[in-house]
Amino acid sequence: MNNFGIQTSSDNRTPADSCTRQKLIGCFFLALLAITFLRPIDSSEFWWHAARGAVVLNGNICPSRVLLVNETANDADWLAGLVPIVIWELGGHWGVSIYPAVVFLICLAIFFFQTQCRRLDVVVGFGILLSLFTFAWMQPIPQSVELVLVIVLFNFLTKYSAESDVSMNSLFVLLLCWANFGAHILLAYTLANVFVLFAHKPWKEKLRFIFFMTLAVSLTPRGILTVWDSLHSVSPWLFSGDERMLLSQWPIGEFPSILFQITFLILALTPVCLGLWRSISTRDYVACLLLISVSLMNPELIGISVAWIGLTLCDSYRDHTTQTSNLVIAMSLVCLYGFHIANQTPLGVIGLDPRLDQRLLQDGLPKLIESEVAWCDSTHAGGLYCYTSGTGRCWDIPIRAQICGRLPDIDLFRRDLLRNRESRYRRPDGTWGGWWVTAEDRGIEILLIDAEETDIHESLQLTEWKPTDLDSSVIPYVKASNVAHQPELIQCLQAQDIVSFTDWSFDFQQFSSTQPYIAFSRANADKLSKSAALRQARLFNSLGLHVASLKVLLALRNVFDPAEFELDVRLCHRELALREWSEAGVNSLFHQWIGRDEPLTDFKSSSDGMFFDDDFESDYLTGKLATCLQRPATTAQEYFALAMISIEAGNVTQAIRFWQTAIITDTDDRSIDRLSKHWLTLFEAESES
Repeated sequence: MNNFGIQTSSDNRTPADSCTRQKLIGCFFLALLAITFLRPIDSSEFWWHAARGAVVLNGNICPSRVLLVNETANDADWLAGLVPIVIWELGGHWGVSIYPAVVFLICLAIFFFQTQCRRLDVVVGFGILLSLFTFAWMQPIPQSVELVLVIVLFNFLTKYSAESDVSMNSLFVLLLCWANFGAHILLAYTLANVFVLFAHKPWKEKLRFIFFMTLAVSLTPRGILTVWDSLHSVSPWLFSGDERMLLSQWPIGEFPSILFQITFLILALTPVCLGLWRSISTRDYVACLLLISVSLMNPELIGISVAWIGLTLCDSYRDHTTQTSNLVIAMSLVCLYGFHIANQTPLGVIGLDPRLDQRLLQDGLPKLIESEVAWCDSTHAGGLYCYTSGTGRCWDIPIRAQICGRLPDIDLFRRDLLRNRESRYRRPDGTWGGWWVTAEDRGIEILLIDAEETDIHESLQLTEWKPTDLDSSVIPYVKASNVAHQPELIQCLQAQDIVSFTDWSFDFQQFSSTQPYIAFSRANADKLSKSAALRQARLFNSLGLHVASLKVLLALRNVFDPAEFELDVRLCHRELALREWSEAGVNSLFHQWIGRDEPLTDFKSSSDGMFFDDDFESDYLTGKLATCLQRPATTAQEYFALAMISIEAGNVTQAIRFWQTAIITDTDDRSIDRLSKHWLTLFEAESES
């Protein structure tokens, strides 16, 4: 009887109740997907487009010609900068953080209301694909506008193929907006042509559509060359015979991960198989193959390609039963969760990635002189400088150089910097090289180098160019002989003395609290802060501030797994050993022991009777400096090691005492006597004879 009652209760459920429950579940999943877009903005193009937008708001329709000295062409996508500048100026950190989630919901709303599919399970499936692949395209940059427009374009072209009477006015306006907002108009133009050519329409009407589409994409300040410029953005490999040059222009940390590319390849197999099984039309099959091909050659396009492929799959998938849809959605959600965990997506943190923090550059930015020109090695560096300075101009920038075919010139200048080829020399192709002479000819007085470019920083240490800042994500360099920039250089030298020759220590918690984001997840926020602090440590090391680098690494070892930083610690000690050798003619056993690449064959005999053993090395590498300092020292080498550990621990007074003791402990060891006196001189302390 009870069982019969339970069955009756189930049968009394009305279809309206079931529909309402499904809608609530669907909305809940959509809210969860929207939350996956609440993470730090990390696009290297953000500040460049913001600077362009500021110029447009000032009444100029050719922003790149205002910001770049070497620019002669007009911008086709001259309205692209309005998105980041408006969002940033009106909303600040909260505005740029919420923007991707808002764009995500707009995309789903367009998909839901403009298509004939009103099933929430299919909408959730499309949202899962967007969450997996399109965050880079939903940030407050012009690509977000292109992503919204591609969904509108798909809906229009689908209706055009299915209905006999469709006005071309909507398509004309859509392509016109896209051409003036985005650099990838060629994709929209090509996809539209594919749909038109496969449509069952008279050829006269097809040619008329193609003509008006060509006219729409040409109504920009660039004119008929808009599509040609877009070809450089979509297919940069067509215009470069050197693959290494293309890879060198990818922003550090932004090249798609292996996991991301493998996941895309798995998704790409779906429309390929459906096309072979004739489950989708030939038109859709050709469009998907086209997008997959260009995305494999240019991974930057994966986001927009996935949006189109997702629309195609959802269009062919909407006739499946609800039970099958729910099973697929459940499996997709599990895959989505696993992907974000494996990819270490910083969920629960909103704001800017530490690399985009413009506040630090403002403090160390050289005084702007109207005639001076800056050279930047990345779009991020040039954009941050142009926006922060307000009136500063760069010689060129990779994103515009790629569009206009000037990328080899930037890459050759960068290679000369890496090799420190200052003087003029003849290249194999007959052109002249030499970055110093080139900079003089172009009036370049400021070099803007990303903090991650440690090789370039090390190369510049051997030149007259010196940094004016130590902690920004972009380091400005000026000539030491430039009198106009003497105040900034002196201030930077004083900062170098503070981090190297005082009791200064790196406080990770304070450092984390000053980052340009708001953290709801402490663990993910610490991961971002760890990356920023590690970048700072490597920057210090490349600038020759090895002791300061060790202080930062000590703080990281005390908070995170010390094994992550072992290679950086050893590198610092190798650099200290080389510096001691070049300045004093000898180096200590301590730096040799910690900084070794491989076991030292002659170290055991030299260290007999000393505390240099595996336990000492383990204590030091794990950051247990207090344990190391408690070891009893009996030789000059041991006292010197304790002095260097004291410096790293932020105790200059104790270090000076250990050096003085090392000098009088073993008078026969002239190497330690010389080294100790050398370090005492650096710290302006006297030795005790």
